[in-house]
Amino acid sequence: MILRNNSFNSSDTLAFDNPTSQMQSQSQRGCVRWWVDAPGPKDPYFFAISAIHIPIYILGLFLNGSLFVLMRRRIQTRLDRTLLLLVAVHTAWALFELLRYTISIWYGPQVFWRVVAAGTSIGLICIFAANMCLSFERCFFVRFSNLSGYERATQKYFVFLAVWVSVLVVTVVAIYSTSCTDKLMFPTARIQRTIWTATVGTSGILIMLMTIAVNLSTYRHVSLAMKTSLLGTTVATEPLERKVLVRCIIMSSGLIICYVPIILFMGITLNMRLDTEVYRNFRIVSYFAASMDVIITPVLLVYLHRDVQALIWRCVEWWRGNRKGVDMDGDGKLVNSISLDSVES
Repeated sequence: MILRNNSFNSSDTLAFDNPTSQMQSQSQRGCVRWWVDAPGPKDPYFFAISAIHIPIYILGLFLNGSLFVLMRRRIQTRLDRTLLLLVAVHTAWALFELLRYTISIWYGPQVFWRVVAAGTSIGLICIFAANMCLSFERCFFVRFSNLSGYERATQKYFVFLAVWVSVLVVTVVAIYSTSCTDKLMFPTARIQRTIWTATVGTSGILIMLMTIAVNLSTYRHVSLAMKTSLLGTTVATEPLERKVLVRCIIMSSGLIICYVPIILFMGITLNMRLDTEVYRNFRIVSYFAASMDVIITPVLLVYLHRDVQALIWRCVEWWRGNRKGVDMDGDGKLVNSISLDSVES
């Protein structure tokens, strides 16, 4: 039997299947919320976390939604579409989490938590997959952008990832259609929980590791290409290599900072008991880190891509009534699409 936190025992599982038992359990321990143990209406943890998370997702929805509106009409390359996909996924995720945290202020039936659990799993899968797509495209752009037809030649990798995500989504829907969920979005049924861990949990970790590996591979390729092209010259490659390395680290930092804490939290709480206070604090920190992704991702996207900065600046200039900030072609579009900057930028 998998050891759980002291705050979640067999009576919780029975409560999901028995309404009377559920009411008794809640009357003893307070209202069962999603991310705080038995918060109750007067629990300071509940309102404190709500006061933190809801503004974060409001800001994230505004940042990602604004970028999506600005970028959606400036699409010319596959890299542009990949960036738009990443922004769209984070926009949908911010909206979903905002609704979830807002609705959780009131009591909700078990079906609501099952929908939330399924949506959370699917959302995390899509976020990891979108980051993986961007890592793939950056790598292919650096390696093969000078070759004609490179997008079609590398399309199979994106198709494979899309099929992988589709299978995971179907699996998640099937799991939560046949099992209740606890407060950590884990299925309560043993078989469904095992399937979730073997598919969704393992795939999330694997996609994250693959994303980091692809980014490091991109750095190694660029470093070797610069050394080869500048061989026999007096130009120093160290500053350029350092800049590329920093960019690759930044590309991976969002996933690491935001999702490693929650992965550790779920892995630990699945296999061992924690002191109640340690459990609460660990949970608060890990959920806060995950919520910050909706802010970190658009900020990093703007920071790393000068064309996105130019697009934002153009909109600011337009709002001010000054259209001299960015050159435009005859169709009223930016001369350069929203694409990856050169390695030196």
